[in-house]
Amino acid sequence: MRYICGLFRPAGNLPRYSSGYSGLDVDRLYRGLSRNTDEEVELVVVTDYPDAEFDEPVVTAEFQNEERGWACLMELYRPDLVGDRAVVLGLDTIIVGNLAEVESQTADVVAPYDPYHKPELCNAIISLSGKASEELWDKWSSRRTKDLEDPRYRYIGGHFSEMVWLRQNITPDAWWSDATPGQIASYKVDLVGGELGERTRVVYFHGFPKPREVNYRKWVQENWR
Repeated sequence: MRYICGLFRPAGNLPRYSSGYSGLDVDRLYRGLSRNTDEEVELVVVTDYPDAEFDEPVVTAEFQNEERGWACLMELYRPDLVGDRAVVLGLDTIIVGNLAEVESQTADVVAPYDPYHKPELCNAIISLSGKASEELWDKWSSRRTKDLEDPRYRYIGGHFSEMVWLRQNITPDAWWSDATPGQIASYKVDLVGGELGERTRVVYFHGFPKPREVNYRKWVQENWR
């Protein structure tokens, strides 16, 4: 199964939670995926760190366009990276259980609801087909220059947000909460008590805190390593 993540140098005054990542976070994500799948894992990291070092056999790719900040994360959906199907996810993600049901999805786009703004889309973990990737990338490529300046796609601090763009330009064919009930969890919303649910497989850490800040929890120590 192919997974795609991004490791980029934050530009300008992005919120602090967008920084602090390194090759170690990529390695941890790769190991978490490998421990929890029956398939061969291929983790593609799109990065602008020319000297990034990885201990695990990840595949590196370069950003094609010049924009930075959240805008560069649009490139994680490129057809040349997605291939037939891929799961795009963030480095602030911990894999805590078997991914069989996550990897078995066949809908063109599977995404989570924003835990604070349902039914809006969240970009924490999105599974998409090659067909969906091509359609998304064609739309983005044809409008990229214009949309980067469009105030409709601005988010915190007035920065272009790929999540806001995705919300307004794609419609998921399925939602994780329906396709894999209880398996995709927001740490801040779903795990407010700190403990994993019985069916939890993936935990994403949007905003604060990040995994490094809750490493005192046993399940974080066991799975984020």
